[in-house]
Parts: sequence; structure tokens; C-alpha cells
Amino acid sequence: MSPSPPIVHLMCYAFALWTTFFGFFPAYSQISKIDPHKETGFFFNRHYTPKEYGAFPQNWSALQNAKGVMIFANGDGILKYDGVAWEFHSLPNLSVVRSLAMDENGRVYVGAYNELGYLSADKQGNHEYVSLLSHLSPAQRVFDNVHKTYVLNGAVIFNTERSLLIWDKDQFHEILWPERNDYKISFLEDGILYAHIRSIGLCVLRDREFKLVNGGEFFKDKKVRAVLPFNDENKLILTS
Repeated sequence: MSPSPPIVHLMCYAFALWTTFFGFFPAYSQISKIDPHKETGFFFNRHYTPKEYGAFPQNWSALQNAKGVMIFANGDGILKYDGVAWEFHSLPNLSVVRSLAMDENGRVYVGAYNELGYLSADKQGNHEYVSLLSHLSPAQRVFDNVHKTYVLNGAVIFNTERSLLIWDKDQFHEILWPERNDYKISFLEDGILYAHIRSIGLCVLRDREFKLVNGGEFFKDKKVRAVLPFNDENKLILTS
């Protein structure tokens, strides 16, 4: 068995956030004195209102496909924007879409409330939503929200509130959370899927099992908010 990856924890990250955000204002005040006609170095910004794109005000995830089309996980369904026009797709159960992920072939996978699947595109770029719900047993189909969706080593991982559902070689494999009502969340970092289960600690998914990382029990009864790169050997863990 390979050793668990080492970790570095950071409990007091508020100072870093304070420095980042509040340190911005002096720089902004200097920028505001620049000649407004000189736009070199400034990003173009365009704000689109819900009235313009014709869907729910809240978007949970976004990605850009190989054709440059932006795709959004929206409270009403799936939104697409090609730079000219908006297109909306509702899901079979009309549920909120929480997460998106794209594989190496450009297929976009969709995680929603008690619904999951992918967008199938023809040569003209027209999309159709294809549900994968029929590949699950009736009991497995009640999983609530799919908060995160990942593509890892050719498989697609749907992080639901009931379990991790792994779509691999046209079939699902389910890994149940130890306690459904426990706080749990996953993070994909550097090809490793980390899972924080509050009653256990910080784990990694290996051989379709949750295994504690070195020192992972330290995070028991805490809430991990992010797993970030630190150096070649360690990860930065943000908690609250």
C-alpha cells in the first residue's frame, strides 16, 4: 500500500484573506488616477443580468468548452453562451444544477438535484441533455444535491449528499458516506481526490475506499473548506 500523502494545515487563514482584500484598495486608488482613456492592461468586463440571460439569478458553476462556449450550472437548469446568444436547457425533473465537469473529449457532465448526466453535442454544436439516472437502482436515485462533479483518470465522480457515484466504463460504482447526515465534502487536487468527513477526518479516495491521510485525524470535528497546493510534498488545508 502506498503511503498517504503528507499534509500541512493552516488554521488561521483570515489574516491572509484580510491582507489580500484590504491590500487591494491602495492599489485601486492609484489605478483610479490613471488617465481613463488609457486602457492598456485593463480587462474588459461585461455584466449580464438574469433578465438578459433569461434564467435564475444564481449560478453555481461554470466552464468553457473546446469551442469557446461558456456553460453555467444555473438554478433553473443549464445555460450556454457562445458570445452572441444565450441558450437554456432544463433537466427532466426541472431541478437546480449544482456542478459541471468536462472530460478530455469535451463532454460536459452535469450534477443536479436527484439528477445527473451529460450534454451530448452534434457537429453543429447543438446540445442535448442525456440523463444517466436509469443506470442507478431506485434506491440510489435519491441522492439530493450533486455539489461537485469531477473527471479523474477517465472516470466521472459525482459528489452527492448520499455517496460518491463513480461513472466508469458505462456503469456506476457507489461509495457511501459513513454517515449521511455528517458534514462531508470532497476536493480534487493534483490528481488526488480528498474527502473531509467530520466524524473521521481528512481522507483520500484510494481503491474506492476512504483512507485517512497522515495527520488526517486532526481535522475531525472541523470543517475543511479547501485543499490547495503548497509545495511538491505538502498541501495547504483551509478550515473554519
